[in-house]
Amino acid sequence: MPIEIRLEKMSDTMESATLVRWIKQAGEKVAAGEVIAEVETDKATVELEAPAGGIMHRILIPEGTENIPVGELLAVIESGTSEEASVEPRPAVPKAERPPMRADVSRSASVPQQLSEEPAETMSVDLSATSTETATIDPASVKQAPTRSIGATPLARAMARITGIDLASVDSSAGDVTRAQIEQALGMQKRPWDVGKTSAGVQTGGGHLVRHNVIRKVIAARMTESKQKIPHFYLTIECDVSSVTQLLERLNHEKLPIRLTLTSLTIKAVASAIRRVPAVNSDWKPNHLVMRETNIAVGVAAPGGLVAPVIKRPDQKTLLEIASELEELINRARNGQLTPRDIAGGTFTISNLGMFGVDTVFPIITPGQSGVLGIGASRDCPVIRDGAVVAAKMMTATFSGDHRAIDGAQGAEFLRDFKQFMEDPARMIL
Repeated sequence: MPIEIRLEKMSDTMESATLVRWIKQAGEKVAAGEVIAEVETDKATVELEAPAGGIMHRILIPEGTENIPVGELLAVIESGTSEEASVEPRPAVPKAERPPMRADVSRSASVPQQLSEEPAETMSVDLSATSTETATIDPASVKQAPTRSIGATPLARAMARITGIDLASVDSSAGDVTRAQIEQALGMQKRPWDVGKTSAGVQTGGGHLVRHNVIRKVIAARMTESKQKIPHFYLTIECDVSSVTQLLERLNHEKLPIRLTLTSLTIKAVASAIRRVPAVNSDWKPNHLVMRETNIAVGVAAPGGLVAPVIKRPDQKTLLEIASELEELINRARNGQLTPRDIAGGTFTISNLGMFGVDTVFPIITPGQSGVLGIGASRDCPVIRDGAVVAAKMMTATFSGDHRAIDGAQGAEFLRDFKQFMEDPARMIL
């Protein structure tokens, strides 16, 4: 019996995706739950699993195809032993509405697609020696892909395949092999915030062109939409975090199961302030506001671009639970292991650039939300208390609000409450 493999909607913002590569080829046996392909969505690179066992009967979308609409038929698995089934792809939407798909046909089907994020000079590629002419490749000279028996993230597996690194030679005792381990094996060093780079560049007069990945395209589209359609307003407040910083230091000396950070406490303070001013957590519609439970998205600089994993219902969790969940999500984000569930459902966003020494952040609102809080660095500053100048650790917080859904006074109330919670965390347990 033929089983259709269609592109599923993996996040609330996903409309299309890019098929990175097929792990299983036509004619090969597949088991239920086995990974058969890798797809790049607007949020992350995701592995597609076979819903049932059988034979990979037909592959309908080639590797490298972009703008594949949600619902498109990708392949067919034949679960029985019958003759070839006559299954034709059904369009997911009327053809007039479908975005154009583009397949990269400039490569031979036997040559793996280049997926490295590194610029050409980092990968030691001489662009001047490249050519668009068809090359003749000796099959014996092409290194075989690493075995699938070694656990690895999709990006790490692709990098290993391209560079010829044997995954079995990489230490996987701590879990799946990651991109950072492959880079280390190659002797490469790269900052985690150097994102969106690829060696698939085209040489120009003074440099080369860098092709946008799916995440960068979506970020550009959504941020442009936000600034064009959402009337932003900005409010800034300074918080004295001297006491809370000392509190975190004392708690972290108590051999807690997880290290508490200022970011985890910020999430708790934001969730507590939203309880008092729920309008900042709403979604504007022409005839009404959608009031929702609190799910806080936290911006993280990941290898493929900025992502925002979501802490679900932090107002109902302890500080330790928030810190543990945040640490796990950040690690998965930086290793390219986030799932669609990790990044879906955010109702309010925190953008923290304090670790870069930035004092003030004026963040852009994510479409579908009404507010975002930008957090700057905490610094020792002179302040006046009881007529005397003393040193205090101050942090700047900037609220960006959708003026359609939130009045200036509501935004000010939210910031006032957030400041109170940050300066006196005991208020959050009341």
